[in-house]
Amino acid sequence: MNTDIFKIITENFISEYNNLDSSADADTIRKTVENFIKKYNNILEDEVIEHTANMWKYLPVPENQPEPFPEYKTINLTLPECNIIGSRVRGKKHKHEGTNCDDWFEVSNYGKIACIAVSDGAGSKKFSRIGAKISCMSAVSSMKKSLEKLFTEEKDILKKISLPVSNPDFLESCKLFAKIVQDSVLNAIDSVETAFKSRSEMKEYSDFLGRELKLNDFSSTLLVSLIIPCENDSDEVLFISCQIGDGISAIINKDNSIKLMGVADSGDYSGETDFLTSVNMKNPDNLQLRTKISKSPAKLFLMMTDGVADDYFPNETEMLRLCSDLVLNGIIPDFFEKSDSDDFSGKIPEPIGYPNVNDKTENIFLRYSNRICSALNISLNQLCKSKSIFAEPNNNSDETPEELLRIWLDNYVERGSFDDRTLVVVNFSGE
Repeated sequence: MNTDIFKIITENFISEYNNLDSSADADTIRKTVENFIKKYNNILEDEVIEHTANMWKYLPVPENQPEPFPEYKTINLTLPECNIIGSRVRGKKHKHEGTNCDDWFEVSNYGKIACIAVSDGAGSKKFSRIGAKISCMSAVSSMKKSLEKLFTEEKDILKKISLPVSNPDFLESCKLFAKIVQDSVLNAIDSVETAFKSRSEMKEYSDFLGRELKLNDFSSTLLVSLIIPCENDSDEVLFISCQIGDGISAIINKDNSIKLMGVADSGDYSGETDFLTSVNMKNPDNLQLRTKISKSPAKLFLMMTDGVADDYFPNETEMLRLCSDLVLNGIIPDFFEKSDSDDFSGKIPEPIGYPNVNDKTENIFLRYSNRICSALNISLNQLCKSKSIFAEPNNNSDETPEELLRIWLDNYVERGSFDDRTLVVVNFSGE
């Protein structure tokens, strides 16, 4: 770490303190110290983060283990009413230790309806990644098959969900879609159990563990969502989500209000997370309690594992900062309504560069909403309304949106953040 910076800061502090009037009262001294700390806090923060970033090693995905995962997974899917991008990256800790990523996600569609599943394998379980992948694939496949059956039997169901929320036909239709989501979770559980049974007879798995395989070796979270655009020239969208374990699903409405469609739950003890393989997950009442339904004119819908969600906590407010970071780095179009004018031109901080997580000889430069707010002494809402700040997103490459998302997920820096990161973004802006 650069020791010169600490020497300079110390000398400057002594100088400012010595320049205080000898008769200065305690309040004046306190304000002087507070202003000094605020002035140099970002400098110290950058020093610590850069030092930490340089300590991480990169080791490739191990090929000598059963069912290794690829380093990355991305998707870009365009539907009539929305565009969906998603990316999953191996966390810094896994890269440092040369171990597999535990996250997975799947995105597909039935007509204009989007089916999404996101999962995070339990970090302490060696084959949790397999549970994560199988549960996502099974859940999405189940939803598509159930939708096909539903539309054969209920041909006008999309018209029914476009009715007012108090209408009995709307409520009955929601129940049918909710059952599809809940059944997909049940099918995911069955698929994981089947995968466990088939692999328990394979010697390579028990040899790797040094013991017999157990069902909880496949433990993972699961977030499942159906996204259904309404008809009758409505800009409303029906969202139905079910969540087991941590992670976040969130709606960003046209007025920038945020609605969480699930919250991180826990087991019987503090710090314990519920998993798909946990007891009582097949209980219909349990799944109903975990199912959320909302209809609104949305701008965005986000689904993510805790590797991203924990960096944007508290989620009720920080989801807006996540959206701002995505816009600032050219990953999604700017959808924020702007004020008539602002005076930030020439004052906006340059993008911050830290070593590429995979190649320390290269720096990746990104923009951070919180850093800009701090430098300009403005709120996040003020930042979102600014024309000048968003005039030139940090994107000078020809990369696709999903690849830009992958690069950003792989390289954005938060202190104490080293987990796998998965994020799926559904954009209804039409851009």
